[in-house]
Parts: sequence; C-alpha cells; structure tokens
Amino acid sequence: ASAIGLQLCNGPEMSEDDRVIVDRAEQAEVGDRVVALVDGELYVKVLDQDGGHDVLTSHDGQRVNVTSDTRLLGVVRYKMARVGRRRPLERRAR
Repeated sequence: ASAIGLQLCNGPEMSEDDRVIVDRAEQAEVGDRVVALVDGELYVKVLDQDGGHDVLTSHDGQRVNVTSDTRLLGVVRYKMARVGRRRPLERRAR
C-alpha cells in the first residue's frame, strides 16, 4: 500500500512518499503502528491507550479516538522509503 493520501504519523520514521507493507491477519496490540479506517479516511498511526480507551497517536501528540466505527485494517510490518529526490514525470517518461 502506498502511504500517499493517508493521514500519517509523520516523523523521523515516516513520510508521505513511503510505502508500507501491512499484515492484515495480525491482531494489533498497543504500541503497534496500524492502518485504520476512521470516518472514511485512512490513517497510519500508533495504537495506544488513554484512560483504558484505545486511541491512535502520532509523534506530535495528535490523537484520534478509536470508536465502534473504527476499523483497524492491519499492522504495519515494513516501510520502504524513497531514496533521493523524486524526478518530475516528464523526465521519467523516456
């Protein structure tokens, strides 16, 4: 899956051009980075707990509450990062 278009927990470990490999069969545990569907939007964030309630957090402290409508789609197992700068489309088409 591409991380482009997802609400990321951007930080030193992840940027919007990264690609992620998600284990959809793995049961998410607190501390796992997960892909979640919340109100029709995809998020890549860390599953955490606050006062006994599950929340999705990012490195900057942004939180999204996990509700009965939240779907945890899988656990992020690997991330592939782009190396170097991205070339414009017109230069790649040769």
